[in-house]
Amino acid sequence: MTTTATSPHAKHNPPEGATPEELIRWTFDRINDHDSASLRQLWSNAVEYFPHAISRGPDEIAAYFDEVFAAMPDDFHLEIVKLIAEGDDVFVRWTMTGTFNGKKFQRIAATGSRIEVGGVDHFVIRDGQIVTNHVTFDQMNFARQLGLLPPHDSLADKGLKSLFNLKTRAAKAIKR
Repeated sequence: MTTTATSPHAKHNPPEGATPEELIRWTFDRINDHDSASLRQLWSNAVEYFPHAISRGPDEIAAYFDEVFAAMPDDFHLEIVKLIAEGDDVFVRWTMTGTFNGKKFQRIAATGSRIEVGGVDHFVIRDGQIVTNHVTFDQMNFARQLGLLPPHDSLADKGLKSLFNLKTRAAKAIKR
């Protein structure tokens, strides 16, 4: 079967002869459709450097995204704020939104919290494939929104920091 731009199956295949920028825009579209299966085509030898893990190859990367989609099944979305492409490098500043109302994410039970976090990806594209991607976002802000950390400057936050400082002083005293 031949697919065309108007075919319902065309969106599941990367555009032929696409520029790195076009491939990344297509990638974000697939992510927003929760379609990790289509993305496997671009990840044959890819390495994704997430802030909390390194995923290698299509199986590990798809498993990561499937876990994200399961954790925020109703409304997970990555919005491209700015995209800059130069040669094989594509930089994307994005905003992730969603409601953590599904399955566990990184062993954390769903809290029902609404999430909105900004981040940056640095993709390297070669021969129509994602070779590497370095993902950066504010993990502390993300953890606060999940409810894993207390709100900034709250009583609980101040207590947590005080306990951490006490532990640090105790560790230094023991080393002397």
